[in-house]
Amino acid sequence: MSPGHESVLPLSEGLTGFRPWRWAAILAAFCVLPLMLLAFGVDFSTSGPSLRPEGFPGLSPHEIGDAVHRALRGSFTHTLLEWTAVVCAAFICVLALSQFKLSREPSLPVIGIALACAGAMDAFHTLAADRLIDTVGDNRNLIPFTWAICRLFNGGILLLGVGIFALLPSRSWGRNAHLFVVAISAAFVAVAYAVIYHCATSNSLPQTMFPDSGIKRPYDIYPLIPYLLCGLVVFPIYLKRHRSLFGYALLLSIIPQIATQLYMAFGSLRLHDSAFNIAHALKAVAYITPVLGLLAEIAQTYRERQQAEQALKVANARLESNITDRETMIRAIVETAVDAIITIDERGTIESVNPAAERMFGYTSSEMIGRNVKTLMPQPYMSEHDQYLTNFLKSGTKKIIGIGREVVAERKDGTTFPIDLGVSELRLGDQRFFTGIIRDITERNRAELELRRTEERLHLATTGAGIGTWHWDIVREELTWSERCNALFGIPPGSQMSYERFLEALHPADRERTHQAVTDALDNRTDYAIEYRSLWPDGSVHWIAAMGRGSYDDTGQPLRMEGVVLDINDRRNAEDALQQAHDHLEDRVEERTADLRRSNAELEQFAYVASHDLQEPLRMVASYTQLLERRYKDKLDSDAQEYIAFAVDGTVRMKQLINDLLMYSRVGTHGRDREPTDCDTVVEHALANLKTAIEECGARMTVDPLPTVLADGVQLGQLFQNLIGNAVKYRGSNGTPEIHVGAAEQDGEWLFSIRDNGMGIDPQYAERIFVIFQRLHGKGEYSGTGIGLAVCKKIVERHGGRIWVDSAPEMGSTFYFTLPHGKEIPNDESTPECKTDRHLIGGGQPR
Repeated sequence: MSPGHESVLPLSEGLTGFRPWRWAAILAAFCVLPLMLLAFGVDFSTSGPSLRPEGFPGLSPHEIGDAVHRALRGSFTHTLLEWTAVVCAAFICVLALSQFKLSREPSLPVIGIALACAGAMDAFHTLAADRLIDTVGDNRNLIPFTWAICRLFNGGILLLGVGIFALLPSRSWGRNAHLFVVAISAAFVAVAYAVIYHCATSNSLPQTMFPDSGIKRPYDIYPLIPYLLCGLVVFPIYLKRHRSLFGYALLLSIIPQIATQLYMAFGSLRLHDSAFNIAHALKAVAYITPVLGLLAEIAQTYRERQQAEQALKVANARLESNITDRETMIRAIVETAVDAIITIDERGTIESVNPAAERMFGYTSSEMIGRNVKTLMPQPYMSEHDQYLTNFLKSGTKKIIGIGREVVAERKDGTTFPIDLGVSELRLGDQRFFTGIIRDITERNRAELELRRTEERLHLATTGAGIGTWHWDIVREELTWSERCNALFGIPPGSQMSYERFLEALHPADRERTHQAVTDALDNRTDYAIEYRSLWPDGSVHWIAAMGRGSYDDTGQPLRMEGVVLDINDRRNAEDALQQAHDHLEDRVEERTADLRRSNAELEQFAYVASHDLQEPLRMVASYTQLLERRYKDKLDSDAQEYIAFAVDGTVRMKQLINDLLMYSRVGTHGRDREPTDCDTVVEHALANLKTAIEECGARMTVDPLPTVLADGVQLGQLFQNLIGNAVKYRGSNGTPEIHVGAAEQDGEWLFSIRDNGMGIDPQYAERIFVIFQRLHGKGEYSGTGIGLAVCKKIVERHGGRIWVDSAPEMGSTFYFTLPHGKEIPNDESTPECKTDRHLIGGGQPR
């Protein structure tokens, strides 16, 4: 503990379990006990019989000695009690000085010496009472007066000695604690000597005993004042600043001190009576109490020191372990470091290298250690190294040490390479070593060179493309940009820019929009891209495209934004012209579309009228031709009959062609609204219509569960009937016809398939068959007009789907078409997964 420390022992540690009030109660009870015993008749007096010379002649020398000792019994008891107090006072001083060496607390020796001076006063009192020293005063006044003076001195010196440390701040003595202790102690000794000298040489000591008065010894009242001040004021303040066992013992010692004075002032009538002896015994207790407190504090300090030493041993062991671990870690770092680490002495001799140095320079460690570090340097760096090292050792001038620089090194094979060299100085005793950390910067230099070239190319590109670059430091609120930006905004070269001035350079209608775009990009941490207009000082408006990207700190706060600007004035003018042309073209298209709608409507009307009007003459031709055949059949030769047959067949085919053409034209215009349609029902109706053809050829039909779709039910039935009818018609000659209708959900739509094992189609005609009037067979082979598949294609496309065929000659065909999902139908049969029954039509069994 340093001098002037505010507390000797922390209450929470050193005084754990100490109960001062309990000890105060014990001491108070001990002080009151003699009074209670006196009340019960116990006699503590030690007064002996008076010695009269006239009684000596009849006594033997031995009897005379016994009489003298009996007469001096009170004096012996007084001397014993007094010297007990004196020895305790001296012991306190010795213990206080010993504890001062341990704790460096200056209040301990001062209080100890104060009590030693009080003990010296008690020793003088005893010696004077026993006439062991010569005094001038009468013994009847000397003994009680010196007693009172001793008590007053004891209380006063305690008040002064403890009060110095209770009231004065610790900085009053500071680092001069020893001189402060010596000065205070010398002052106490001087005062004690002056008081003793006065009492020993004065022949006019006042009377202090008044047996017939209410206060027997009024002089013994005065010491109560300093004792009360000590117990009620000074010692509690001292304890707050110097909480310790000794401090508590000092405070507790005030209890027997006050009891001592009360017994003497109000109880003692003469020398060596009961109150006199009780007071002297309690005075010894008052000295013994600080002795016990100081012994306890010394024991506690010793125990704490042992604990501290043990903790220090543990800490040292832990520190040694940590040092070992750190040495291991440092060794591992050095061994695994990517950079080369080389240590040299003051002469430049290599002391140690790491594996990275071996790999970097091509030498083994045994080849490098002991050689001069210049071995690793080409000229002129080899000569410069000696000069640098010499100048540093002589003058301390640093060229590399503690600074670092880029130099050139040389490998074992003679090749040179650039390195970044950093050197640090290390002192071990009288020796100095230098550790160099070396990094091969070949790749870094190559990257820097490439970066410079890239920057040059970028500069050329931006300059050639008319692109301006800008950088906005958001934290410092600084905006810098290239001269090209000044040109794009019509600002004079070299002008000072800011974000506010940038906004002022924009067209008023674009300022708020641009600022909001910048704010949104920074808030959302997205790229910034916008097109705005700049308003030049001459009033002209120019279009500019801007792009930027922000940089942010770890908390997401924006730091800066960088980007480019590009002149798009020509492009925007071209876009405006293009938009005007587009608007004009849209107007023309709308006009043409309206004309086309009118033309289509007229064409539909014409087709309907034409088909209706054409069918009447065809019926007339057919009727009259058949009438000629019936009436003149026997009169016409075979050629005429054949011609009539040709005419009837032609009119029938012409009528069928007109009907099919009319049906084709009405697919997109006379269809019904689409509604939920059950495909199972639609296929059943189509199969019913084809029942005769299916039974004639013995075709075997299988149908998977089919979905409910949003469609025109009539056209959907026509679609299935055409496709299934084609499968029956073109069944080929390879056994029983097998036709399968299926459906599957695929990519958000329904995929339908009609598969057969018929004659098949050459893949080169896969697209042709869906074109109107396109037939792959003559009318003599298979009937038909070549419109059926074209109608199928038109129906599928009207429903937003696609149709195609997958086929090969003699391998059968599979026609596929798709229909959109449409909205869900709220019934249990809305999906094919809910339908489990399969349809079997014709003469076959399900596959």
